[in-house]
Amino acid sequence: MEISSKPGDPLRGFHNVMCDGTKVVTEIVSDHGSIHLCLYLITQNIRDFKDMVVGFDTEWTFVDAGTGKIEARVVLIKLFSCIGCVLIRLDHKSGPVCPSLKKFLIMKDVIFVGIQIKEDLVKLRENFGIDIRNVVELTELAANVLRKPRLFACGPRDLAREVLKVGVEQRPQDVIWTSWAEESLTPEQIECATIDAYLTYKTGKKLLSKD
Repeated sequence: MEISSKPGDPLRGFHNVMCDGTKVVTEIVSDHGSIHLCLYLITQNIRDFKDMVVGFDTEWTFVDAGTGKIEARVVLIKLFSCIGCVLIRLDHKSGPVCPSLKKFLIMKDVIFVGIQIKEDLVKLRENFGIDIRNVVELTELAANVLRKPRLFACGPRDLAREVLKVGVEQRPQDVIWTSWAEESLTPEQIECATIDAYLTYKTGKKLLSKD
């Protein structure tokens, strides 16, 4: 993985190569201004390319709820579009969520595709007041389109193997047990998050074309 510095890239950040050889740029944002700019770039490009599918995924971690109780919360939203991957960091202590993020997630002409995200949607609404308008649960779609009920239980990588017929390794153990709430994400975390978001996007595109 390397940091991108190409002036022509819509997104600026880290370069990763996906399992099928696709080169992807991942930008990590947390402040309102950076989030707004990235979402503006995504919106302009998905309309220009007429690709309204956006891969949606999250990362959770255990945080101090402030009452002496530890609870699981969403701390990272992953969005993958035709221009690359954006990782949006959420902090339940830093005040209101960026208004541009809330507006983007309820755009009527964007289709957000995700895998095993029902609990994510509940937590985002409870913790941050975030709603998503057009959500497609890909495990349900895959099970119906491919007529394989067992796909209901799949995660992003297992479903990608089934739908995209690609070879992809499981998440590394050191990433599985790491915290996503740290001040800086490790290169391994960034790569892992990008792969899952990319596979979600590609799987969604493939299934929706068959539906």
